[in-house]
Order: sequence, then C-alpha cells, then structure tokens
Amino acid sequence: MKTTELDNLIKGRRSVRAWQNKPVPEEELLHAIELATYAPNAGNQQNWRFYVILKREIINSIADAVQSNTDLMSSWPEANKLGDAVTGMFKRASFFRAAPAAIAVAASQYQSPVDKILELRGKTDPKAMQI
Repeated sequence: MKTTELDNLIKGRRSVRAWQNKPVPEEELLHAIELATYAPNAGNQQNWRFYVILKREIINSIADAVQSNTDLMSSWPEANKLGDAVTGMFKRASFFRAAPAAIAVAASQYQSPVDKILELRGKTDPKAMQI
C-alpha cells in the first residue's frame, strides 16, 4: 500500500450515526467480521466472539440497556466532574438503535504467562504483588 492510500484511508474514516432503512447483506457482515479478525490482539489469543444481530427487538433491548446504564452513570458526581463532553457522550450512548444490523463483540479476559506467574507468586511474595 502506498502512503497516499494509507493517508486517504485513515483520513477518510468516519463514525456513522445514521443508516438507511434497508437490510445489510449477510456477506458484507461476514466480511466485516473476517477483516476484524486481522486486528492485532494480545498474545495472538483471538479470544473474541462475534455476534451478528439482525432482530430489531434485540438491537432495541441492547440500546435500552446501554442507555439505562449510561443515564445512571451520568447522574454520578464523578461524571459531573468530567464536564459536558462526557454528558453529551452519555446522551448519545444508544446511537446504534436505528442500525439495520449490529455486530456485538465479546472477549474473554486475556492473561499473559507473566500475569499468571505474578498472580501465583503474589499470594506469598509482596514484591510480586507490587509488580
């Protein structure tokens, strides 16, 4: 890839917040997931699961849950200390509600071999716990 192509790709990236009211072809969703699996990940664990969501009621349920939790968080004093940027973000937390499809990504927690050693050693060694 030429640097000008990379430049255009990076500068042309957009966060879409409005969608057409028509189905997304399944092959496009699956291709997006395939491309996502090429993203770097800790220790090449590939500890993700992708869920394609097409049912409107499930997308709405997820959006309701996200909005409910962010509404609660926005009422906390800690959120108020962070200012309007956070408040605005909370108000738009369920932006994906009108999307014709969603891809949910879940991942198990990654623990490197070093993390495991420190966890085991940390039970008896304060220095390991500090590290």
